[in-house]
Amino acid sequence: MLAELRTKRFGTLTYVLARSDAEDVSLFDRARGRNISVYASPDRLASRGRYYSEDETAAYDVQHYDVDVRFDPEREWISGKGSVRLKTRRDGLATLSLKLAEPLAISSILVTGVWKGAGLARLGTEQCANQPSAIRATRHRGGA
Repeated sequence: MLAELRTKRFGTLTYVLARSDAEDVSLFDRARGRNISVYASPDRLASRGRYYSEDETAAYDVQHYDVDVRFDPEREWISGKGSVRLKTRRDGLATLSLKLAEPLAISSILVTGVWKGAGLARLGTEQCANQPSAIRATRHRGGA
C-alpha cells in the first residue's frame, strides 16, 4: 500500500506498507529524497517477534566485496569505486538493490555475469538492477 500525505509543515510525504520487507512500514520525505522512518508494523512484529535476522530472509549472500576510496580534504570530496560478488539463495531473484548513505551518489554502474544487460533504475540513494527474467539460485557444483 502506498499513500501520499500532504502536510503544511513537512510538505508531501509518502507512506509505504511493503509486506515483503522485514521493516514493512516507511515514511519518505519527497522534497529531501530521504526516509524519515522505517519500522516493523504491529502485524509484522506479531508474526516474527521483536528480534529477527535479516540473514534468514536475504535473497543473496555477499561472497566478496572490494572498496577503493579517495578523500580530498581541500575539496571536502570523497570518491571511490566498489565491487561485489554475490551468491543467490533462492530462485526467482529479479531485482537487486544497492543502498548508499544519504549524501553519497552513484555516478555509474557496470554489471557483469548473469546480471549483464540488466536494466538500471535509481530511487534516491537506492540503485536497482532489474533482470528481464528471474535468476535461479546459485547451486554448489561440487569440489572442495
